[in-house]
Amino acid sequence: MSDLFDESRRRWDDRYTVSTHLGAVPEERQQPLCELMGMLEAEAPTGAVELEPMRITPADYRQDIANATQRGSLRVTTLAVERRSGRLAGYTEITGPSRGGRRAHQGGTLVLADHRGHSLGIALKTANIREFALLTDRPCLLTTTNADMNAPMVAINDLLGFRAVESRPLLQRLNT
Repeated sequence: MSDLFDESRRRWDDRYTVSTHLGAVPEERQQPLCELMGMLEAEAPTGAVELEPMRITPADYRQDIANATQRGSLRVTTLAVERRSGRLAGYTEITGPSRGGRRAHQGGTLVLADHRGHSLGIALKTANIREFALLTDRPCLLTTTNADMNAPMVAINDLLGFRAVESRPLLQRLNT
């Protein structure tokens, strides 16, 4: 995992910083993170199905973190920030058990279109998985999902050792 992160660093290190956070990200990053999280479904390739961005507020985000903590779950989030502008360029997150659990989920991963092509997706995911593994008391099954037509993310997930185990079709009812 460290090798993949180090290899990717050559493509982004001069333009971005990558940081990992346990629990909530710093307050000044919460609004931009909520915006990215809300864009995830609309940005991810879904074929002919069009999804709209979701509205997620910092208060919603903090409540979600509090709920996860109350359940005994860890939330680990890794951010990519463009050095020049200070703006958030991408994120990924894992939620899973802090002690004794057997499953964790690699949730949303999004790199904004203007920042793609710099290996940020692999950097975000490897840094996040590495940190999560350090914080848990034993190995657990890490799951993730993505659309088949999202070739860049499928390639990253393949590289990280994820394997497809089920298919869930996305259906849309058309109003005629």
